[in-house]
Amino acid sequence: MAMSELVGKGLYSAREAAHIIRVPAATLRRWMFGYQSKGVEYDGLWEREIHEPGVIGFHDLLELKLVHEFRQHGLSLAVIREAARIAREEFGTSYPFARQHFHTDGKKVFLEAAEQVGDTHLVDVISKQYVMEQVYRSSFLASIDYSSIGDAERWYPMNDDHHPDKSIVLDPKRAFGKPILTESGVSTRVLYDAYRLSEPVEVIAANYAITPEAVKQAVLYELQLQDVA
Repeated sequence: MAMSELVGKGLYSAREAAHIIRVPAATLRRWMFGYQSKGVEYDGLWEREIHEPGVIGFHDLLELKLVHEFRQHGLSLAVIREAARIAREEFGTSYPFARQHFHTDGKKVFLEAAEQVGDTHLVDVISKQYVMEQVYRSSFLASIDYSSIGDAERWYPMNDDHHPDKSIVLDPKRAFGKPILTESGVSTRVLYDAYRLSEPVEVIAANYAITPEAVKQAVLYELQLQDVA
């Protein structure tokens, strides 16, 4: 694929994506690229946005973030896989989980998927709205900007309903989707690396023509990513 075709899509290695959404890289690779279990080959949960070997796109990243949320709330990969299939057909998109319409119709999709897979316990859980409320009432809905047709356009990972904060953004049209300061475009990783070298916050801020508070926000964000390597 030509570089011009990659502009605006967001580009992440599996390790980068795993770091950003805070899951082990091996787990992310299973979800994204497929795996073998007991002699059976399983494909990835959906067709990747970018077909270059080992490359993950912005919409893949958001889907993986939602899969992580679903797994934390007890959904099996079998149910998630079936839900992805149903939602792709219903919404006409390869990336349904992070689509705005899924926030209202997701319960129905997961209920149908659980019934198809035969997970009677999950049917009961979803019927009581527990899963969808816990996931979509969380910060994730508030953290995404959508286009007029409901496609995810950018993600503010520090933003939620309780603590509005759009100081950091992942935008596929800027810096290939890497985490940056929204206003200045400076990489949060670059600022964090300078901080790790014991540079004073005021000096780092002056070097990049930003405020000390912006440096602190970048460092805070990067520190939150260090829990999972």
